[in-house]
Amino acid sequence: MMGFYDLPLDYLSEHNDRISAVTLEEANEVSRQRIDPECLVTVVVAGGGRPARVRIIGGAWRRRWLPVAPVPGLRPSADAQ
Repeated sequence: MMGFYDLPLDYLSEHNDRISAVTLEEANEVSRQRIDPECLVTVVVAGGGRPARVRIIGGAWRRRWLPVAPVPGLRPSADAQ
């Protein structure tokens, strides 16, 4: 990996230290610069005994329900309501 990406030999051993050195303020600033809330998408999958549908909230597909093809063998999780 290091050779392919031209990384220093100590990249993996120093990685956690570099991540830990990032402050909350620095992470928040980068988030503000790089993430556009209008482009974020939340996906909600609903079934409840009916054919499954996906609701996409946000982005270009804002508030639309889309049908989902059944997946053989896929069962709802135990905590699905």
